[in-house]
Amino acid sequence: MTDTPGAPRTAGSSPTSDTVLEVTEVTKHYPVLKGLMRRQVGSVRAVDGVSFTLRAGETLGIVGESGCGKSTLSRLLCGLEKPVSGQVRFRGTDLASLNRAQLRSLRAKIQIVLQDPFTSLDPRMTVDRIISEPLRIHGWGDSRQDRQRRVRELIDMVGLSQEHLRRYPQEFSGGQRQRIGIARALALEPEVLILDEPVSALDISIQAQIVNLLGDLRSALGLSYVFVAHDLSVVRQISTRVAVMYLGRVAEIGPTGNLFDQPQHPYTAALLSSVPSPDPTNPSLDRRIALRGEVPNPADPPSGCSFHTRCWRAQELCTREQPTLTSRNPGPHTTVACHFPVSATSPVPN
Repeated sequence: MTDTPGAPRTAGSSPTSDTVLEVTEVTKHYPVLKGLMRRQVGSVRAVDGVSFTLRAGETLGIVGESGCGKSTLSRLLCGLEKPVSGQVRFRGTDLASLNRAQLRSLRAKIQIVLQDPFTSLDPRMTVDRIISEPLRIHGWGDSRQDRQRRVRELIDMVGLSQEHLRRYPQEFSGGQRQRIGIARALALEPEVLILDEPVSALDISIQAQIVNLLGDLRSALGLSYVFVAHDLSVVRQISTRVAVMYLGRVAEIGPTGNLFDQPQHPYTAALLSSVPSPDPTNPSLDRRIALRGEVPNPADPPSGCSFHTRCWRAQELCTREQPTLTSRNPGPHTTVACHFPVSATSPVPN
């Protein structure tokens, strides 16, 4: 099989009230070391008090600039990193409280698909061995034949041929390699997939294919996704809810349609205004927002609201008081961490 262009389609959403993942005030700081004695002189606040829930059948998109903490959060969610404080709970179980054997068992239910399919697969292993490795490690099935049946089922599930099982990763295109990575992640029948920029290294036509595949798998298997990306159009296509991160914190979170059509945080509005439009008559082009200044140093963030140094709506309150996530809409609502949220009629900076 070769990858051929495909048009993206909206992935059906059927989230339930069943919470599978609960993140509460999770913080991850990395020490800044200096000198021959490697003395700690500060810390980088990669993730700084993030909270959200993930329901069964839901896709939560996480977006933000490079360095905002998206990938660190991904590693925290699947137990590859331990938080400094706060909790990541899978169906009520705190990942940080588990011993090594317990965490290994739970990881069968939370799997990760990494960004670069060219480096995330071992070039010394055939596709058969790559997909069957987690089955062997976790003792899945009663026999080798059971595992081989599962591998064949998985390779069919992701749209590849069984003849590909004898080949090596370097014999495939980028899109095919990502399909192999997805098959491996699905091997142990997980409930949650952490997708860390899974299409950013692929051509745009292949991106559409992988997004469609992920949508189909979510519907067929009842999966829940955390979809980390910087491409807002892809996030809008696949996500049921979106969280916007800035300097390690959630600036805004809400249903995809609400957040994209009526952004309330100035940073969200600026991000969305940067999305290219093929239509030169699109009225949104008149509301392009160019942020001033640079992203602050995460080792020395501003006091108060971390965005106030770049925000055109900042006032004195923003410099001294950090806003908390607050609901601004009734019903299926968006929560925003801003003292002075924007609206459709708010003026934009020149």
